[in-house]
Amino acid sequence: MYFSLLTAMTRSSAARDLLPMVLDGRAKPAASLALATLEGLGSLRHGEEAVELASLAADLMLAQDCAEDAEDLHRQALVAASNSPRGQVRVISCRNIGMLSLYQRRFGAAANSFQRVIEDDAATLAQQVEALSGLALTHHALGRHDLATHALDEAASRLDGTSVDGLMPAVASLRLFVRVIRVELAVQFAIRTNAALADHVFWQSEMVFAGARRDGADLLTELQACLGASVGHALLTQRLSQLVALVRAGMGQTRALVSVHEYL
Repeated sequence: MYFSLLTAMTRSSAARDLLPMVLDGRAKPAASLALATLEGLGSLRHGEEAVELASLAADLMLAQDCAEDAEDLHRQALVAASNSPRGQVRVISCRNIGMLSLYQRRFGAAANSFQRVIEDDAATLAQQVEALSGLALTHHALGRHDLATHALDEAASRLDGTSVDGLMPAVASLRLFVRVIRVELAVQFAIRTNAALADHVFWQSEMVFAGARRDGADLLTELQACLGASVGHALLTQRLSQLVALVRAGMGQTRALVSVHEYL
């Protein structure tokens, strides 16, 4: 789910019009519409609009396990970026390799690619935040909670002070995305380190992490705030509601597990 959200919520230009479809869980129709819009550009498949549409379509194809189609669309994005500002071809190339590597679970290559985008002066704010979020998901997949949290903190820091009505209209959705990912990882960390699961194969002691484990009440407050900001977006609302149920179950409210089983 977060793979689709990551690409959709960090897009701009015409591709941003497809964000509501992705947030409603309609990734496949969104990919089809992105492809149709890209085809409609004809010989004008250059510039930001074509790059964004091709990138979005490629990532949504990856989310549907259509890797070959995704790689072809990533190549189209690079061709479309040929007339972009200096350095963008390099940034987009690293970004595409990072997304593809994350999908293929080649976490070392993914981390290296995202890190290059983060450090590239040619990268836009949206590209930096996308790369930091991708890096956080990569670290999380490797069980590196501290590094994942640090990457998201850095993303939030780069967004702080940026005007929603300023240079980038997508700042609001970027802030929401980073906020949702942060609370998702915090909930998973709380579950993974819960003392009641100490005999489980995936249990980890919170002592191996530098960050403090957030208590259930704090997590519920943050989740409710995220739910309030996600009204009208079915996919986000369903996921956040599931996390609320998991936190409540961890606090001893076993009836909350009923909704989790229904969600699954």
